[in-house]
Amino acid sequence: FLALLLALSSSVRPHPDAPIGNEQVDTTPISPPAPPARSTDGGKSLIGISGVPIALTDQSMPPNNPPKKDIISVIRDRKDVREYTDEPVTTEQLSILLRAGMAIPSVGHAQPWAFVVVTDRQPLNELAAGLASGTMLTRAKAAIVVCGDMKKALSGKSRSFWIQDCAASAQNILLAAEGIGLGAFRIEVFPEEKPVHVVRTVCRLPDHVIPLCVISIGHPLGVESPNDTFRTDNIHWNTW
Repeated sequence: FLALLLALSSSVRPHPDAPIGNEQVDTTPISPPAPPARSTDGGKSLIGISGVPIALTDQSMPPNNPPKKDIISVIRDRKDVREYTDEPVTTEQLSILLRAGMAIPSVGHAQPWAFVVVTDRQPLNELAAGLASGTMLTRAKAAIVVCGDMKKALSGKSRSFWIQDCAASAQNILLAAEGIGLGAFRIEVFPEEKPVHVVRTVCRLPDHVIPLCVISIGHPLGVESPNDTFRTDNIHWNTW
């Protein structure tokens, strides 16, 4: 038994940082693996580690990147941003916003939302000209039109729940924009007849799709700041 213990103890190596006899210990720091290369085409594609472009499909769209700030800070710091820099908004960034817009609860799991992503200058300018509160679209680099698809909406008295679902979707997009360093502004459309007509015409929406709002998107110039809208007199505990 004693011989066995001596044999076992002699086979135990000391701490890996300590040299053993004349053995040379490699003290080269271990570096993390290099991140995947990114595209050079403005984010229109993702480049994998192998250098092969990856199309932005449902399966390969960028993951839900964690926000730069904690969620409570994002909510408090969200602001209406109307002034933007000239920096472009990439397809990858828009994909993150769209993922956020669909990561919401839905009444009856109807998921009646649909989105039109506008990045061309001409339709952005046409929307700016036709929407009274949309002048910032002339400076925006992109916009997301949040719509309700009546073919997916619930029927009967529950049909109007599409408004709640799509409003929640719009709020998630606004918060996600704040979280990844973009600026956004919500332009009201539904239920006013004229702005609905403008958006229908510019975006060529089918009859069963109703635009709820247009979200203007860009990199903030930094002139806006969040408003403190918290009021204790709005709160009632248990009963009015």
